[in-house]
Amino acid sequence: MLNLFTIMAAITVLVVLALTGFTYVQGRSVAEATGRALSRELTAKVAHRIETLFSPAAVLAEMSSSLPEIATPPDLLIHSAGWYIMQALESYPTLYSGYMGYADGRFYQLIAVPERAASPREDLVRARTVRLTHGAPPETRFIHRVILPRPGGDRLQIWTFLDRDRVMLGSRIDAHPRYDPRARPWYAEARATKATVMTDIYTFASLGLPGLTLARPFDGNVPGVLGIDLTLASIADFLAAQTLSPNGRLLVATSDGQVIAYRNRDGLRTGAEYVRGRPLSLGDLGDPAIARALVTDAATTDVHVVEMAGTQEPMLVRRMDVAMPGTRDLAVAMAAPLSDFTGPVDTLIANSLLFAAAVALLGIPLTWLVARRMSRALALLAEDAGRVQRLDLDHGVRVQTIVREIHDLARAHTMMKESLRTFGLYVPKDLVRQILAAGGSAEPGGQRRELTLLFTDIADFTTIAETLPPEDLMVRTSLYFEEMTAAINAHGGVIDKFIGDAVMALWNAPTPTDDHVTLGCLGALAARDRVAAFNAGLAARGVPVFRTRFGLHVGEAVVGNLGSSDRMDYSAIGAAVNTASRIEGLNKVYGTEILVSEPVATRAAGRFVLREIDHVVPKGAHAPIRVFELMGVHPDADLAASGRADPAAVVDAATVDYARRWAEAQDRLRRAGDWAGARDAFAAMAAARPDDTLAASFRDLADGLARDPEAAVHWSEVRRMEGK
Repeated sequence: MLNLFTIMAAITVLVVLALTGFTYVQGRSVAEATGRALSRELTAKVAHRIETLFSPAAVLAEMSSSLPEIATPPDLLIHSAGWYIMQALESYPTLYSGYMGYADGRFYQLIAVPERAASPREDLVRARTVRLTHGAPPETRFIHRVILPRPGGDRLQIWTFLDRDRVMLGSRIDAHPRYDPRARPWYAEARATKATVMTDIYTFASLGLPGLTLARPFDGNVPGVLGIDLTLASIADFLAAQTLSPNGRLLVATSDGQVIAYRNRDGLRTGAEYVRGRPLSLGDLGDPAIARALVTDAATTDVHVVEMAGTQEPMLVRRMDVAMPGTRDLAVAMAAPLSDFTGPVDTLIANSLLFAAAVALLGIPLTWLVARRMSRALALLAEDAGRVQRLDLDHGVRVQTIVREIHDLARAHTMMKESLRTFGLYVPKDLVRQILAAGGSAEPGGQRRELTLLFTDIADFTTIAETLPPEDLMVRTSLYFEEMTAAINAHGGVIDKFIGDAVMALWNAPTPTDDHVTLGCLGALAARDRVAAFNAGLAARGVPVFRTRFGLHVGEAVVGNLGSSDRMDYSAIGAAVNTASRIEGLNKVYGTEILVSEPVATRAAGRFVLREIDHVVPKGAHAPIRVFELMGVHPDADLAASGRADPAAVVDAATVDYARRWAEAQDRLRRAGDWAGARDAFAAMAAARPDDTLAASFRDLADGLARDPEAAVHWSEVRRMEGK
């Protein structure tokens, strides 16, 4: 069985493990949910930014291409659609320029020099670099560029610089320009598809920086293509400003895998980076996780967890598509190890486990101390409960504890002992102890068993009761019963019940006893001697004595629990019980103290000194029984030598000789028919012991039979009693 410390320590460990496990599961769940939410928010934010950057260009390309003014070829003056394009560029600072290229080689372009930067990077690249590249005055807000054909097939390029109020600040003319819009990708793709297109990333001829173009063809007297330029700076700066997890990746790419911008823990890469003569593509990144995110089914818009081949680390991935005009869409993808979000939780759990282990190690001695004190208190109560089970109620136990439940248990235990101690005054606790030791139960029923039965009675108790106050009588009777109980209990007997002034006791139940007849005789003699000492005290005070008569018999009876379901009595019933009671009553007839039946005398012979009294049929009985007087323990018996018998119960040699002569006289009277010899023998004993009235009685009986032969003929040794 487990002790209290083991249970408490196990509970402590289990609670710590359960709480840690719960925290681990919940923490990882919350961390994963947080990672999903952050990933969802980040991709949505980037997708929205892409739409913000590209939508104005797409709308402008769609709407502007349908304006009649767009199809009008430019001249030396500002184009009729120029004011419209300048207004659009001013409204959308993310746009770099708008322009028209015509089938006859003419080209018209407006470049915006931002007054306020969309990002720090744009401020550096577009505001300063644009002015330096084109040699624009400091106050330039718009750059007007037009390429016109000249007679002879040559062309002329004119640069005009305008401030924010559209006032010209200066101009520059370039002869023999090499730029031909018809040779640029945006022009060729748009005319070929006859729809809005988004070009690959390429280097702007007028700026020398990477970007891409949204272009849409238009028709008219001179057909051409309208283009809107966007640099990669806005997208790159926005991605660079986003907060990623430690190992997170973020990608903006075209639907066919061309990288526009890519960010990981090592930095930022854009489509302006050429690999082997071509723009940066998805395969050049060497990032299977972001590639997996980009090829994820576009219909799966939420964040989900995937297992990457070759590694057991799960990844959070998400892809969001951004619809663009034409046949080429953009996609935003992100990928991040799940451990980026659960790692801190794992670290927290590991630290919590270490802390819990430390607390447990420090707490185990305290747990041991508390458990030891509790166990000691419970052990004391358990030990005392064992004594209570044996009805040993005299041993006190003191339990000191701060645990309320144990304190209440100890208090209840003490109250129980007090109750049992009080109850033991009414119920023979030795009987209960023996019943418990024998494995008895409180169910009605009994068993047949040979018992040694003792009945006692106080002579003239009714007369004594009339002379004493009831209170005084009760006290003296209780003291008398104390003496009787002590003597009987000391020799293995059980007080069955007190019947007024009488006592019923038995041996060999509930615990079987081998030598119960001997113990019964010893108990009767001890009770006689203790009562004699008790009476001496009463006589010394001039108080009536309690002269006691004893009847002892052995025989079979049914012993067990008798009574109803709510009140029972452990007792014996049967003819043997009645016989023992009748034998006790015969003492009144013969003036004796202890009478025993012939079965008792037969089994006590040699150890005890007995003398035959009579062969009688007690009142209410049918069969005659021989009764003997128990005089004491034989001095030569092993009982005297071993000390089992009280010294006061051992008779002297004269008593042994007296009993021998008594037996001889009884043989002459009852079996030999020698009336005269019996008379002389009894007469000699009566003379030797004048206080033995029974010897004088048998002397007179034998003398009568010797004198009257006719009476002797009709005399029977069996005497029938008419009273109890």
